[in-house]
Amino acid sequence: MNDMTLGWLADARNVLQSVHSIYKQPTGARLATGALATVYNETGEQDHTGPVPQRATVDASGEVTIVFGGFRSGFEVRNDGAEGGFEVYGNGAWHNATIKRSWESAAPVAGPTATVALEGSWPKSSYSYVRYLWHSTPCALLNCPIYSDGSYYKLPASPFFASLLAM
Repeated sequence: MNDMTLGWLADARNVLQSVHSIYKQPTGARLATGALATVYNETGEQDHTGPVPQRATVDASGEVTIVFGGFRSGFEVRNDGAEGGFEVYGNGAWHNATIKRSWESAAPVAGPTATVALEGSWPKSSYSYVRYLWHSTPCALLNCPIYSDGSYYKLPASPFFASLLAM
């Protein structure tokens, strides 16, 4: 399905709880950049998706890290990740997590990546999953925790659920 795009709008939701957003500019811009990229193969300098998770890991010390890719023009963490949106599953329950730190790296072949490390009060011995923006209204208006730093419009990372790989 290479000829499809997604205009994800959880951060531009309608306060009236309608399925139609009253915020037309971000809606139109996201759909237009996706259409230009997938139908006409015109990407220019604008990313047409938000950051996409590539790998989620946990190391021996219990630090959970997630590597994001799928962007060309930069990576932005808002509110220092304090609002989080991340949850880690361990000992039979989901535990809130916040972003401890983030960093970018350039990969000449696959494009740039960004890594976020999470912290929280979950049990450090047994966890297996991480999820992001898994609630019905996950973000404040145009203020999700993670965006691609596009040249014109910033695009949020979409919700995801991933198994943690031991490192």
